[in-house]
Amino acid sequence: MRANSMTLAAVLAVFPVGEAWACGAGFCLADSGWDAQGGNTRPGLTLGLRYEYLKSDQLRTGTRNLPNFTAATAAAGDEITTTNQNFVLSAGYTYDEHWQVDVETPVLKRYHQHGSATPGAPDTWDFTTLGDVKVLGSYRPGETPGGFGLRLGVKLPTGKINQMATDGVTPAERMFQPGTGTTDGILGLFYNSTPADGSLRWFVNGMVQQPLNSSGDNGAGMGSYKPGGSATLATGLAYPFSHELAATLQANLHVGGREGGMAGVPANTGGKTLAVSPGLSFAATPDTRLYAMLQLPVYQSVNGVQLTSRVAATLGIVQRY
Repeated sequence: MRANSMTLAAVLAVFPVGEAWACGAGFCLADSGWDAQGGNTRPGLTLGLRYEYLKSDQLRTGTRNLPNFTAATAAAGDEITTTNQNFVLSAGYTYDEHWQVDVETPVLKRYHQHGSATPGAPDTWDFTTLGDVKVLGSYRPGETPGGFGLRLGVKLPTGKINQMATDGVTPAERMFQPGTGTTDGILGLFYNSTPADGSLRWFVNGMVQQPLNSSGDNGAGMGSYKPGGSATLATGLAYPFSHELAATLQANLHVGGREGGMAGVPANTGGKTLAVSPGLSFAATPDTRLYAMLQLPVYQSVNGVQLTSRVAATLGIVQRY
């Protein structure tokens, strides 16, 4: 069995960075591109579309669950629920067996509620808009698809930072805005095992993302803002049932730092999440791959009080040209 018949193309090596936010994480932790990292040395374009669903509706402090608030019981500022639906367009170009560049453009559909000063009438945000774009460059020193590699990149401040609630006058918390307003540096290392016979494959990768500046006031008069940095570590394997179908399993660790700046909420941001992510990958054609994954948290520890998720899902398609 040939490895490239299973892995297809070098899909955009996306490392979703799951922000540990008081209002709930914004992105799934499961790495939707790992099984193709290093799997393609043919020059050309790769396009992908990924859908992520992540609902955060469980209040937690440390490692303990807390009773949840409802619209009727929440006081001003009490978190009720956050639902993130992300539509992520990816585009990557492989120059040769060593170099690849990737761009990830997210469109965020976000719903959030927390308590207001009026009992029973929570503040509500419900919007669909562009998020922060990421640009990543990858380098593999070896001549073969597998092995070690280095990744450098940047997250650009393309998302809005002044999104208002449905009443048109209440600004969203900075942690909940579509964009952070900062430029972040990204550094990653990865390793892929790509057996020539197409047998069991595995990977490991790590990445750090750090804001390089602070964002100014967004018009709400709350001052500057700086999101916390983050580090992710992922490992996983793929078991091929046939030339077309493979089962995948990942373990994903995310460590998020506390926010800074006058508009930051350091007491209720940052934490650690360890998730297990089972999934399936299907090669519809030699150049088209479909995949689906679940994200199941097995350990969550947060600073202060935060909304956390119990399950998340990712669906995607990747096409090589």
